[in-house]
Amino acid sequence: MTKFKRSAQSQPKHGKPSVSGASKAPIAPPINRPGWTGPGYIRKAAKQTPAAVKEKVSIEQIQYLAVEHQQLILDTIRTTFPAVEDFNALIPVLTAVREALEQKDYTKTFGTEEFLEAYTIRWSPSHALTIANVLAWVCSEMGEAVWVQQFLQNGGQKSSKIVCIGKGGSDLLACVALLKHCHESKIEKLPELESSPSDATPQDDISVPSSHPSAVDKDSAMIDLNLVYKHDWSEIVTRLHHTLTHPPPLSKHATAKARASNISVIPSHAINLAANHLDILDSASADLCTMIGPDPALITLFFTLQEFYSISISKTTGFLSRLTSAAPKGSLLLIVNSPGADVSLPDRNNKGQEKKYPLEWLFYQALTPPKSKSSSETSSEDAEQPAWEKLIENGHEKEYKLPAKLEFPGSLENTRFQVHLLERL
Repeated sequence: MTKFKRSAQSQPKHGKPSVSGASKAPIAPPINRPGWTGPGYIRKAAKQTPAAVKEKVSIEQIQYLAVEHQQLILDTIRTTFPAVEDFNALIPVLTAVREALEQKDYTKTFGTEEFLEAYTIRWSPSHALTIANVLAWVCSEMGEAVWVQQFLQNGGQKSSKIVCIGKGGSDLLACVALLKHCHESKIEKLPELESSPSDATPQDDISVPSSHPSAVDKDSAMIDLNLVYKHDWSEIVTRLHHTLTHPPPLSKHATAKARASNISVIPSHAINLAANHLDILDSASADLCTMIGPDPALITLFFTLQEFYSISISKTTGFLSRLTSAAPKGSLLLIVNSPGADVSLPDRNNKGQEKKYPLEWLFYQALTPPKSKSSSETSSEDAEQPAWEKLIENGHEKEYKLPAKLEFPGSLENTRFQVHLLERL
């Protein structure tokens, strides 16, 4: 009987790995561990950190539009841009657009008709669905606001002013969906006023700021919509507007009943549309006053402020200051941006370094600046009077989730965002 040698039968617990060709994978744990199974075993619930609990509670779902009104947005894009039917063929140009977006090269992203159409097919549907639901939510929850009261109570009697500073196509679609959502019964009574021929070309449908619509059309418009964009979205907007205001094409074999019921989404005079190709950051106060007008308006900035700040912080601050001066009392400013959006500024304490600031902190500093301790030009009462009242602050994130019944050959996605709503005092 040989003497037992422990060193010959074991290896150091944390020794060098073996040089043999044997597998180095760790030994799997036993399937049945003591105390882990049996009739008395109850699996413990995973602990939730306070941050996780807060996040789950804070995200509010926004779903205010009927599915048919949301499908209307998608059908309009599908009819206007048939290229969406072969979505795979668009992947190369969509990849180029995405790369330009990631590099924040907005001149390249929105610089050609090919890129604008590709962007509209891929990203505008989700944006338009989100924006339309936010607009419907605001009208539902903010009934005491002056503009909301005017829009809901005077639909069809007096046009409500909306100024969208952003990316043309999605803003137009969202506003039309809002109009259908709130005033569908009144819209159905408008086709008898229709005067534009059915074979009008897309270029004949849209008004530009220098044009003067007839008194009949202006008085019957339910929305006075002014789209403002730095990049030239006029072709995209014109084509979408043509689709919305003309009956969809029918087969030559369509029945008489089908032809009789084939009407446009909205009459051409339901919206008094103006498209402004303008660099808003370099705009003058007079330009903003002309676009907004003298009556309370809804002014929107949908997913655009971060782009503005990336171009110039000082110009964006100046624009918001001019906007404050131009907005009539009772106007609403609706800002929607991506959650966690921030802007890099030079760090005063560390020269050559940058410090990130939340996007909402920057625009609130411009819209509702801290009260000054003294003012030589105004009285203390005037100096303390704020220009805007915050109706909805960034208390938590919100999310739009796609309804299961929506049909679209392109890509759609759920959207998380933050909403800020202010009313001009």
